[in-house]
Amino acid sequence: MKTNASTGQLAKFLALLEEKGVTPELFQERLGNGILADVFDPSAVFPERDEWRKQFGLGPLVPELIILTVDYGLTLGQMIAVGNYDWKNDDLTDKRFPIKGDGVQEFEACLIHPNRSISSEDCIQLIKDTDKMNPWEPAQTEHLLAFGAKYPEEQRKFPIIALGSVSEVDGDRYVPYLSEDGSERRLSLYWFVGDWNASYRFLAVRKKVSVN
Repeated sequence: MKTNASTGQLAKFLALLEEKGVTPELFQERLGNGILADVFDPSAVFPERDEWRKQFGLGPLVPELIILTVDYGLTLGQMIAVGNYDWKNDDLTDKRFPIKGDGVQEFEACLIHPNRSISSEDCIQLIKDTDKMNPWEPAQTEHLLAFGAKYPEEQRKFPIIALGSVSEVDGDRYVPYLSEDGSERRLSLYWFVGDWNASYRFLAVRKKVSVN
């Protein structure tokens, strides 16, 4: 049986380490504690990947096309509570960011990454131009909260913005967003006016179309 990894496989493994930001210290730790030896043991039997990630304290994987369920029977406060945030901005209220809808609705969603500095207006246009046959719209507060509850670890990787809900607070326009501060998952507000840097992701949604 061939046991030597190919050049291509080794290159892919090294690329994965770089993508995950693995430092030499972290690699040595995982190498020394035997985890990698267990992973590559031919007799190892692995559970489903989602179950494996749960055992390691990791959140569920985010698919390329996300399905979000929004229960419009919940109040804004209840939607926020479901997300178990460590901190929230007290200006994110029903009066400023009203939730409008009926029943339980499903939405397709995706994260748009312009990968450059961009204004809110230009990003909204980019979202709408991404698929002109089945257009996306910038997410509103309820979509952002549904995303935060379903994929709680994603906001630790990058801030996630909902440009579809804009409200005035103390004379300035703000939009809701998810982020991390230290170990805290935060639900906050940020200025609509001005440019976003390349690290931000923007949640886009459209009504889910059922296929028979």
